[in-house]
Amino acid sequence: MDFEVSGIPDAFRTLVVVPVLLGNAETTRAEVEKLEIRYLANKEDNLLFSLFTDYTDSDQAHREDDERLLQDCDREPRSSQPSVWW
Repeated sequence: MDFEVSGIPDAFRTLVVVPVLLGNAETTRAEVEKLEIRYLANKEDNLLFSLFTDYTDSDQAHREDDERLLQDCDREPRSSQPSVWW
């Protein structure tokens, strides 16, 4: 399969999923930035990118900063086409 010239056809639509642990705000922002770079370097109509997130291990079901870390993922992308993110 060589889609370099024709692009990725609908039948081969692909989702690139990047696993990430949401440990702190700095790491979360860095991972979202790397995801944006991957997208900008590979702009294709049928190539989508996503973070598969989870929180780090904890002895509690919910930690104080869990919601904030998740919101950082939602707010962070700076692409001029935000619709490609969600």
